[in-house]
Amino acid sequence: PSHSPSLLKFAKLDFNLVQALHLEELKDFARWWKSHHVKAPFSRDRFAEAYFWVVATCFEPKYKFARKAFKKFFKVASLLDDTCDAYATFEEIQLLNEAIQRWDKACIDELPEHVKWTYKAILETFEDVEQELANEGRPIYINYVIEQMKLLGQGYKQEATWCHQNYIPTYDEYIKNGVITSPYPYGTVATFLGMEEATKEAFEWANQTPIPKPVVAASTILRLLNDVYGHKFEQNRKHVASAVECYVEHHGVSKEEDSYQELLKQVENAWKDINKAMLQPYAIPKPLMTRVLNLARAANEIYEREDGYTIVSPTMKEKVAAVLFKPIPI
Repeated sequence: PSHSPSLLKFAKLDFNLVQALHLEELKDFARWWKSHHVKAPFSRDRFAEAYFWVVATCFEPKYKFARKAFKKFFKVASLLDDTCDAYATFEEIQLLNEAIQRWDKACIDELPEHVKWTYKAILETFEDVEQELANEGRPIYINYVIEQMKLLGQGYKQEATWCHQNYIPTYDEYIKNGVITSPYPYGTVATFLGMEEATKEAFEWANQTPIPKPVVAASTILRLLNDVYGHKFEQNRKHVASAVECYVEHHGVSKEEDSYQELLKQVENAWKDINKAMLQPYAIPKPLMTRVLNLARAANEIYEREDGYTIVSPTMKEKVAAVLFKPIPI
């Protein structure tokens, strides 16, 4: 008796219209990257998957500008991750981090060719978004995102140092840095940048030390799901010890599979922290807190029993297609 064919039809039409908007934005995203930057052969070429992540975080049509900024910040963060994780030498990562801390175009010519392009792409992308903010007449809070990018650079350098020294950090050491390199503290601020509800106070909240508990929780969910379901692939090459190795080494767990179960319990606890934050009075406007929630939701979808961003499986392809490419029949 409660079924309404007309309402269902309108819901399908609404989904298809929003999907068409997202698809056009994805095309613009791909054109922007290819016209502004030379392709990096070592970087994961995941435009559709990256945009799926963006849409999962901020799908509403009115947040078009937020998606436009976030997708660009997302892409350069992914590029920096790939550069430090699988391409650059330890010495090159140190030089790249020093340049990121200085945030100066003069550093470009001082960098080795291997990492020069990555640094140039980061600076140009931030300049591009800053100009778009000015053109739109929006408050320019981009310095908060720059702060987070600097922290991200330091986090990747820390991982590279551990890897270079063959050091297995304690779980607490690892997760403290892993929250930063997840990189959801950066992603949270990057998402806020294009939202009308984001005031200076909201950016101050997101950038505070210690990191706000809901952001830590979302970051922990992504970090641990990534480590558990991407573990076997990551061990095929020299790589910083993940949460799995840290837990096995320092908690007396004899099998990697046992550590998986323990780490997934930590994911459940992080979800409890997020649920608690969503039920309490909000420290920031609800639309902003919803972005933190959606970042956690996105991690759950992309790392559902696999690393769906690094290795795009048929399951992940179907998720992306359903959201971005396949209209609902009416």
